[in-house]
Amino acid sequence: MGKRFNKIKNCFRLKKRAVSSCDKEVSFDYRALPTDMKRAIIDFLPTDDIISLTQTCKGMADELGLSRSTQPVQKRTSPQSISVMSFGNMINPLSTVAAILPTEPERIQSISFQCDWVDQGMGKQKGKLFVVAQKKSLLYGKNSKRYQTVPFEQGRVVCEPSNAGHIMSNVVATFHPKPDEFYQIWCFVGDCYGNMLHFQNMRFHVLRYGEKASPCPMLRYRFSYQEDDETHMKRMSIRWMDYMFFKGALLEQ
Repeated sequence: MGKRFNKIKNCFRLKKRAVSSCDKEVSFDYRALPTDMKRAIIDFLPTDDIISLTQTCKGMADELGLSRSTQPVQKRTSPQSISVMSFGNMINPLSTVAAILPTEPERIQSISFQCDWVDQGMGKQKGKLFVVAQKKSLLYGKNSKRYQTVPFEQGRVVCEPSNAGHIMSNVVATFHPKPDEFYQIWCFVGDCYGNMLHFQNMRFHVLRYGEKASPCPMLRYRFSYQEDDETHMKRMSIRWMDYMFFKGALLEQ
C-alpha cells in the first residue's frame, strides 16, 4: 500500500514540475484587435448582452465608444398612450405605429422599440407587433418629397415578438439598421370585432458607436395615427423629428 501511495505521489510531483516548467500562457489583449473586428464581435452578441458586457468591462465600452440613449415617444411633453380597436370583417387589420429612418446607420449598433402593452383582456391572444424593413427608395412619393406609408407586404419582417397578453407586460423589439433601409413598427390587433391593443410608455433606445461628445445626426423618427373608418384610432399627426447625439444623449434638432 505504501509503495503504491509513493508512486502516486511521485507521479503528481512530476506533473507539477512539468507544468511549472512550461512557458507562461500568453494573455489576450482585446484592445489590440482592429476596430472592425471588435465591432464584428459586438454585433454577434444580443443587445442585452452587449449592454451588460460594457457595464462590467468599461475598457471595451471606451474602446468602441459605445453609448446608449433612450427617447420617449411623445407629443410635446406627454408620453403617448394609444388604443387600437378592430371591427368585424376588416379589410386590413394591420396598422402602422411608428417609422424610424436612421440617417447614419453605420454608426448605430442597434435600435430597440419598447413599450407596455395588453390586449382586450380575454379571448384569443391575437395582438402582434412587427418591425418591418422597407427600402428607402419607397419612402417618398413619385411626385412629392413628402414621406408616405409603405404597405406591410412590400417589406421584410426583421422582428416579431410574442403575442400580447391579457395582462399589461413589457415588450422590446430590437433590430440592426442597414444603410439602404428604414423601419416601420406595425401592429396586428385582430380580425374580430372587439379585439383591442393598448400601448403605453412607448420609447426607443439607440446603441451607437463613436465619440460620446461628437454631435451627429442619427435618425429621423415619426409617430402618427390617421383616422380610419374601420378602426377606432385617435387622430394624430406628428412631424418627423430629427435627432442628434451629443454627450451620450439624444437631442431633438
